[in-house]
Amino acid sequence: MAPELIAILAAVLYSLSFIVARRGLRYSNSATVTGVSFLVQCVIFGAVVAIHGVPAWHWNAVWLIVAAGSLQPFVRQMTYLGMQKIGTARSGSLRATHPFWAGLIAVSLLGETLTPRLLLGNVTVIAGIAAISWQGGRVRQQASGWYVLLPMTAAFLAGVAFPLRRAALVLSPEPLFFAAVIGVVGLFLVGAAQTVPGLAQRYVWDRRALWAFIAAGACEALGGAGILYALRGGEVVVIAPITATLPMWTLLGTVIFLRDMERVTRATILGTVLVVVGIVLVSMGR
Repeated sequence: MAPELIAILAAVLYSLSFIVARRGLRYSNSATVTGVSFLVQCVIFGAVVAIHGVPAWHWNAVWLIVAAGSLQPFVRQMTYLGMQKIGTARSGSLRATHPFWAGLIAVSLLGETLTPRLLLGNVTVIAGIAAISWQGGRVRQQASGWYVLLPMTAAFLAGVAFPLRRAALVLSPEPLFFAAVIGVVGLFLVGAAQTVPGLAQRYVWDRRALWAFIAAGACEALGGAGILYALRGGEVVVIAPITATLPMWTLLGTVIFLRDMERVTRATILGTVLVVVGIVLVSMGR
C-alpha cells in the first residue's frame, strides 16, 4: 500500500479517536483519556510484539523513538484538553498545523527536499486548516482565547516528533515494535508524573466515559502505527501534510455524531476543498 494512502487512513483513525473521545470527555477529563490511550496502545502492540517476537533494532533508532515517545503525553493531553475547552473542530484544526513544523525540521535537519509543488501543497493544506479552524471558532466560543495555545503547542511537539520517527525508521524499519515502545514510554511518563508533587493529576473514572476512551485509545494507537508505516516509505514533507487532513474527517464525523455541538458552514466547505487540493499537490510533488 502506498505511504500516502496509509497516511490518509491514519488521519481517519485519528479523527475517529477525537470524535469518540469527545463523547467520553463529557463525563471525565483529558488526563484520564491520555492515560487510558497509552494503556490501550501498550496492550495492542505489546501483544503484537509477543506474538511475532522482538525484532533486531539499531540502538540509535530506539533512542530516537524514545525521544519522540516522550513528547506524546504532552501532545495527547494538550490536544484533548483543547477539545474540552474550545471544541473538537477548532482544536483538531489547530492541532493539524504540525506539517509546517515537521516540514521545516525535516528540510533543515534531515536534508529532505522541499520542491515548489510540495511547498505550495503545504501552504494550501494549512490555508484549508485555517478556514476550518475559523469556522470552529465561530460555532463554539466558550473559553478564553488563550486555550488555542494548547492544540498549537501540541502541533509544534508533533512536528518535532515526525522527523525523529522518520530518522528512527531509516535506521530500523520496525513500525509495530516502535509503536509498542512509544506506548511504554508514554505510559511510564504518565505514571511517573503522578509521583511528582505539582505534576500529579486527578483522574475521573466514569463508566460512561471508559468505553469511549478505550475505543479512542485503540483508534489513536492504530493511527500512530499507520503514521510509522507511512514514514517508513515516505518523506516527512509528504506524509505530515497528508495526515493533516484530520480536520476534514473530524468535521465529517462531527456532522454525523456530534451534530448537536457543531455545524458545517461555507468556511468548512472552503477549508475542505483547500485541504484536498493540498493533498493532491503534495502527492504529485515527490
